[in-house]
Amino acid sequence: MDAHEREYAGAVAGLKDTYGMRSQTHAVGDSIWIRLPGTENTHAKVVVVEVLDDDVYHVVRHVPGAGREHYAVRTEEIMPF
Repeated sequence: MDAHEREYAGAVAGLKDTYGMRSQTHAVGDSIWIRLPGTENTHAKVVVVEVLDDDVYHVVRHVPGAGREHYAVRTEEIMPF
């Protein structure tokens, strides 16, 4: 774990202590932040358009000038805050 990952983990732990843990389940229409599939440090705000399984969501993000990108993301790719 590098310095940035440790800083992020510490910040998330502090936010959990202060605000509690957000629900790990999401509904259609929820706006969430994800780690883009295939990347380590690229995040995007997306909207849930379909619940595929208990821990898999079909999400879409708007890309200015390029339309929409669709992803199937697992709960571990969803950012906690």
